[in-house]
This record gives sequence, C-alpha cells and structure tokens, in this order.
Amino acid sequence: MSKKILLFLIGFAFLSSFQIARAEVVINEIMYDPENADVQREWVEIYNDTNTDLDLSNWKFLEKIDASNHGLVLAQGSAIVPSGGYALIVIDLAKFLASWSFNGTIYKVNSVNSLNNTGAKLILKNSSGIEVYSYEYASTVGGAGDGNSLQKISGSWSGATPTPGEANETVVPPASPASSTDSGGIVQGGGSGTSATEEKKVEIKKIKTHIETKNLVFANSLVYFESTAFGYYGEQLRNGKYFWNFGDGDIKEINAVDNKKFTHTYFYPGEYVVTLEYFMNYYGDVPNASDQATVKVVPVDIVISKVGDEKDFFVELSNNASYDTDISNWILASDNKSFTIPRNTTFASKKKITLSPKITGFSILDKNTLKLMTMQGVLVFDYGASVVQKIPPLKPPYSPLSGGNQSPPLIRGGLEGLERAQTEIPKESLVTNLEASVIESNVIKNNYSYLPTLISLIFIGTSAGAVYFIRQRRIIPKTGDDFEILDD
Repeated sequence: MSKKILLFLIGFAFLSSFQIARAEVVINEIMYDPENADVQREWVEIYNDTNTDLDLSNWKFLEKIDASNHGLVLAQGSAIVPSGGYALIVIDLAKFLASWSFNGTIYKVNSVNSLNNTGAKLILKNSSGIEVYSYEYASTVGGAGDGNSLQKISGSWSGATPTPGEANETVVPPASPASSTDSGGIVQGGGSGTSATEEKKVEIKKIKTHIETKNLVFANSLVYFESTAFGYYGEQLRNGKYFWNFGDGDIKEINAVDNKKFTHTYFYPGEYVVTLEYFMNYYGDVPNASDQATVKVVPVDIVISKVGDEKDFFVELSNNASYDTDISNWILASDNKSFTIPRNTTFASKKKITLSPKITGFSILDKNTLKLMTMQGVLVFDYGASVVQKIPPLKPPYSPLSGGNQSPPLIRGGLEGLERAQTEIPKESLVTNLEASVIESNVIKNNYSYLPTLISLIFIGTSAGAVYFIRQRRIIPKTGDDFEILDD
C-alpha cells in the first residue's frame, strides 16, 4: 500500500472521528433569563444525537464568560441519556421543579449561580476533556425575560415557549437578524432557507390536570372525586399539591404524594362548578395547570311504596325521579334489623324494585319502623310515618234507604269535619237528616240538662221572698201594751 493511500485513510479516519465526536451531544434549548425572578432558575437542555446511550456524569459544562469548567452532578433520574433522549442541566433542582416539570435525567452544575442575561458562550466537554459542542447566545436573539426560552428549531435559534425535556415543537420562526455561530459551523442569522409555506404549526405540549367524578349526583349522598396531573410527555406527576373548590363554599387541599380518591357531600340540589388547580411546587402560589367540571345535584325521590303481609313481607321500592339512581350500599333498617343493598345496584327512573324477605330477613314485625337510608345514614324515607290512619266507621251504622229513623252523627271540626263527613255520608242522607241531627244532638240535650237546676233556684228564691214579705206584714205591739193598770 502506497504512503499516499495510507496517509489518506489515516486523515479520513481522523476527520470522521472528529465529526462524530462533535455530533455526540448538542445544546438544544437555553432558559438563560426566566420571567420575573430568575435567580438560579436557569437551565440548559441537551440532546443525545447519537445511536449510543451516553453517561454524562463525568462531563464538564463551561460558561465562557467566567472561563471555568464545572462538573455535572446527577440530581435526578438515570445518569444514562438514551439515544435520541434529552437531559437537563440546572443550577438549583428545587427552584427548577417549582416552575417546570421533567421526570427524566437532570444534572446539577457545580459552582454556577446563574447564566448571564445578555449573552455568553456555553461549551460541553466529554469525560476526556474534549470540547463536544458550543454555542454563543445573545439576548437579542430571543428569550430575554419574556417567558420564552432560546430554542434551536430547524437549524435556527429563536425565542419560543419553553419545552424542557422534549422536542422544540412550535411554529418555525423566521431567521433572527442577530447572528451567532455554533461550533458545528452553522451561521445563525440571515435567511434560514425556510419559506412561509413550509412553516409548520404543532400543538405546544403543556402540563395538564384532570377531574374525575360523576356529573349527576344526589343531595346528601357521597360524591367521589379524584385528580390526576400529567407532564409534558404524558407521564403522571406525583409531586406538588392539588387545590379543590367544590362550588358550595367548601375547599380541600391535597398533597400530590398522598393523592387518592376521596368523597364530598352536597346538601342541597343545584348546579355546582368544581375547580381544580395543580401546583408542581407545594409552596407555590401560581398553578401550573387547572381544570373545571359542573356537577348537577338533584333531590332523592325514592320511596318504600309497598310492603307485604305476614305470609310474604316483601319490600317494594319506587324511583319517582327522572334519573337513574345508584343505590349501592344504601340501607333498609327497622328497630330489629338492617339490610344493605349490594354495590353496583342501579335503580332505573320510574321503575320499581321488590325485595324478598328471604333476602332481606324482614318480617311483619318490622313494618311500622321500616326506613330507607343512604350509605352514610341519611334518612330517605320513613315507611312507618307515611302510613295514613283511616277514619273510624260511623256509629251507629245507618242506611238512608232503609227507611229507619237513624241519624248521622254530629258533624264536628268545622269545615274540615264537614268535608270529611261528606266523603263518608251520602249527600241525600246529610240533607234529609241534618235538621233532626242538630235537634237530637248532644248540644241541645246538654242545654236541657240545666233546666232542673234553674227551676230549683227560682223556687228557692220565690219561697224566700214570700217568707220575707209575710214577716214584714205581721202586727208588732206598741210599747206598754203588755202591761195592765189595776185599780185599788
């Protein structure tokens, strides 16, 4: 083999390995000036653009402005960044997680307090100290305190909505007038070669939270609620907190670590707007995601419509509501025993359910104290209180067609008594015997019972007057009439 060919192969291998090394990892997104307070909230996104999984734990990160190397220390996840995967370099993990969400690999950079807000050159070096990638950013390119990050999209850098740990999927921007150069030889600025017709709009991924509950529930019944939050990749988030507002004056705060299904009770019918807010940082005051749901609360209208006798003491329930009702774990109870309705029991609207005594265990002895209650013991229907007492039969019985002289009883209780009597006494009998009824009533008889006493009083008074009058008429002798003078 000639020397020229050998030198060519050596040179080709050297240049190829150089290009491979420089293509190992790229800086893909930079949040150098977060909105509001940006102290230690900055971060850099890197992308493994090779076909090999890489361990970056011995790599170095350099901000050229201070000319010092900073080691990468694993702060979250695995040290291995998979091929085609992302990793983040942060300054303070807690402050990062307070504003953004990423469950993948996160490295913390030592001895760095912040990234420069006007611009700096960022350099990545591998474990051998070889510079792999660099980029010099400037605030004039984008992302200067406006809530955006600086992102590399289709070979061009521009400000866009932050997407930590995921592809920079957003509207492809026109080239920025400012220019900067990365070590890959791509000149930033000027025309990007992308026409307006080639710009592609895609949905920006966001953190989301979701309310899980029923939209139709019954007053005084337990309503189940559950919440879930999802990150940029659709992964479930388990840090932070949830804040619930049930729309009826009640609220609830739940630590996401302890998040699970819970219950709430609406006491009155109506429509209530339920609001859920999710905070990635438990101590944060600005929610990262929110959701709303409307819960319609309707009154319960289920009754014990009928019961059996001593031979077959069944219990019939009727759903008079216009909605199907879940009566799982509701309770039928008396003073002697109780029966719990099985779970997954759905009661169709305007339908009836008949429960056999062979299932419930009830007997005729439970009739007067039988009640229906919700699973938490709220009374729905009291059968004993609903039984209407019948009016006793008329005494003595009469028949207006028999020609007898029997009279209907005295009508008592004013209009109410009259209406009740009219429902039980034929109108013909009431009209025919009304006069006789009144004359022969106890009221008149009670008035005659005073006559003997009255006559006795009159007699005694008259006699006393006569005696007094006679005594006044007696002749009273004059003084001295009882003496006689005798002559000597």
